[in-house]
Amino acid sequence: MIFKKIICLIRFKKDYGTILRSSGADAILDQKRDEIINKLESDLKTLETKNLELKYTNKNLINTLSEQKNLLKTLKSNIIELESSKDEGYDFEKLNKEHLELLDKYKKLQIKYKKTQEELSQLKKMVPESKTSNGLLGRFLKRKSSADEDENLDDDMDTK
Repeated sequence: MIFKKIICLIRFKKDYGTILRSSGADAILDQKRDEIINKLESDLKTLETKNLELKYTNKNLINTLSEQKNLLKTLKSNIIELESSKDEGYDFEKLNKEHLELLDKYKKLQIKYKKTQEELSQLKKMVPESKTSNGLLGRFLKRKSSADEDENLDDDMDTK
C-alpha cells in the first residue's frame, strides 16, 4: 500500500511537472503543485512512520504471544502433573489425616519433653542434698567394706 502511494507520488511529480513545463504555467500553478507534492510527501512520511510503528508493535505482540504460549505450556504440564498425582492417591483428606497424626505425635513429644525437664530439675535439686548424705554414706560403706575385708582375711588365715 505504501509502495503504491510512493509510485503514485513519483508518477504525479513526473506527469504534473511535464504538463506544467509544456504549457508554461505561471507561478501560482507551480506553488499549488509544490503544496500538493509537499502534502503527499508528508503523508508518505507519516505512512512510513506508522508502518514502522506497526512493525514494532507486531514484533512486540509476537513476542508476548510466544511468552504466553510458553507460559500456557508450563501451566498445562503442571496441571497434568497434578492430575497424575491425584490418581496416585494424594488427596487432601489423606494429607490432612497425616498432618493431624503428626500434630498429635508432636504434642505427645512436647509433653514427654516437659516431664523430662521437670524430672531433671528435681534431680538437680536433689543432687546437693544427696552430696551431703552421700559423704556420710560413703564413709560408712568404706568402713564397712574394710571391716568385711578384715573379717575375710581373718577367715582365710584361720582356714590355712
